[in-house]
Amino acid sequence: KIDEIRAVMAAGFDSIVDVKRRLEAVKQIRTQPDFEPLAGAFKRAANILKQAEKMKITVPAGVREDLLSEEAEKNLYSVLRQIESDVRSFIDKGDYSAALQKMVNIKQNVDAFFDKTMVMAEDVNLRANRLALLKYLTSLFFRILDLSLLQG
Repeated sequence: KIDEIRAVMAAGFDSIVDVKRRLEAVKQIRTQPDFEPLAGAFKRAANILKQAEKMKITVPAGVREDLLSEEAEKNLYSVLRQIESDVRSFIDKGDYSAALQKMVNIKQNVDAFFDKTMVMAEDVNLRANRLALLKYLTSLFFRILDLSLLQG
């Protein structure tokens, strides 16, 4: 599919072999029922980050744990920290299927975050921290593909 090619190429194309591996992993993982809804959540995260950029809101480089107030955001941050080293290790080894599977496994945490957390909160510090959390989420998988470019 052309959207898969665009999504994978957006994450970089230094090596055609690497692009092919990432594309195969995307095609494989896309057959799982949880993948499409999760891709939708990633698109939502990317859109919120773009909106923040347009509004000239600065997104901090990292998440401040002391500003995580909602249970859903604490859980999402915790699970991202738990899978980060595995995801990076899988990506470094070129095992993109395993890295994407880690992403699919956190779908419930991502859904809960969006269901229970107002990202664009009135409190400037909370809003910035929640945006940093979304950036953390999206950047973890951007080395494989830009999920926001996948068509439903």
